[in-house]
Amino acid sequence: MDLTLALGAALEADDPGEAATVYHRLAAREELDEEVHRRLMSAWARSGSRARALRHYDGVVELLRSALDAEPEPETVAVYERIRAGRARAAGDAVEAPG
Repeated sequence: MDLTLALGAALEADDPGEAATVYHRLAAREELDEEVHRRLMSAWARSGSRARALRHYDGVVELLRSALDAEPEPETVAVYERIRAGRARAAGDAVEAPG
C-alpha cells in the first residue's frame, strides 16, 4: 500500500485527477483506511470534483459507522471542512506524505 500511496502523492501536484484514480482504486481495496479517503477527497477537490469529494465523505462516515461503530478521525473531518468551505489545499498539503 505504501507504494500506491507514494505513486498517488507523486501525481498530486501535476495531475490530481490521475491521483484520484489511484486513490480510488486503493480505497476500494483498503476501505477502512481513512488516510486513503482523505487523499482521494483532496485529489477530487483539486481536480474540480468538489461535489464528488463531499459525497465521498458522506459514504466514508456511513462506512465507518456501520463497520466499526466509529466516527471519522479529526483529520478526515478537517479535510471535509476545508473542501466544503472551498479551501482545498495545494497538492501535498492535504495529508502527511507516506511513511
